[in-house]
Amino acid sequence: EVYEDITFASADDDEAYLLLGHTRLLSGEYEKAEQAFMNAIHIDPANREEIPRLYENILIENPQDDAALSHMGFAYWILDQRDDAKEAFEAALEINPENLEAKTALDRIRASAQ
Repeated sequence: EVYEDITFASADDDEAYLLLGHTRLLSGEYEKAEQAFMNAIHIDPANREEIPRLYENILIENPQDDAALSHMGFAYWILDQRDDAKEAFEAALEINPENLEAKTALDRIRASAQ
C-alpha cells in the first residue's frame, strides 16, 4: 500500500513502480505486477533491464533459491522474454521439483507453444 500511495502522489516515480511491481510479483499478483512494471518502463525504458536484476542479485547470494528463480521467470514472462522465463522455471524445478509455481508456469509455456 505504501508504494501505491507513492505512485498516486508522484506518478513519475519509476522506482516506486518498480518496487510496487516486485511486491506484487512476490505476492502472486502477476497482472498487477505487470501493470506496475510497464509504468516503470514507460517512465524510463532502462527499467526493462532492472526488473530481473533483483532476482539475479538474490541468486548470486543463494544460487539454490528456487523461489527466486521462479520469480525471475515471472519477471521475464512479464517482459515477454519467453525463452528466459522457461529457463528460469526449468532451473527452479531442477533445484526443487515440487515448486508448484514453476511447474504450473512451465506447463503453461509448453501448452502455449503447441
